[in-house]
Amino acid sequence: MKKTTIHTNDVRVKSILDYELFGQFSDGFWESSRNYNWQILGKVVVDNKKGLEGPQWQIKEIINRPYNVENRELLKYIGARMTGFVAFADLLVEKNCYDLTLAIENLSEIAWNCEGFEKRITTYKPVRITTSMLPKVKEKLSYRDDKIVNNVIEILFNYLKENEIILDIKELKEVLKETNKILRTSLV
Repeated sequence: MKKTTIHTNDVRVKSILDYELFGQFSDGFWESSRNYNWQILGKVVVDNKKGLEGPQWQIKEIINRPYNVENRELLKYIGARMTGFVAFADLLVEKNCYDLTLAIENLSEIAWNCEGFEKRITTYKPVRITTSMLPKVKEKLSYRDDKIVNNVIEILFNYLKENEIILDIKELKEVLKETNKILRTSLV
């Protein structure tokens, strides 16, 4: 199998590739589409100059054109949680923890649920994450081991005490635009 390396110094790009988009390439949004122009690309590594390396995934590449990660339909399905992966990129890179990823995904969806994500896509009104949302995250993750969930909630609580986290569609769109550029130069 061919191995491709995607180079980026932007931890936000790395975060949404690692924690969302590679999964959409391999068994999500694009695989489920009716476009039959897929080709197994092999293992992909996200690397940057800080020595951070993403997990290896088997992904597929469209033969006729590159993925468009700015696709509005994709944004409707996973935009809420992608804003979280962008906003918490530094923490995700530092901790690199699956349980934290799940917590951030749920936290983002809870935050956007305030007025509905679909409406927010067009209004670009950002949403602020607060520690008051964490009990709902804990409840959503209650099926997991209590010790793990408590640890993740503590990590998020401490992070939110020190950092203001804003989920912003405009920022996500900028990151997706940069991601598209990186994919177009890497997956050719």
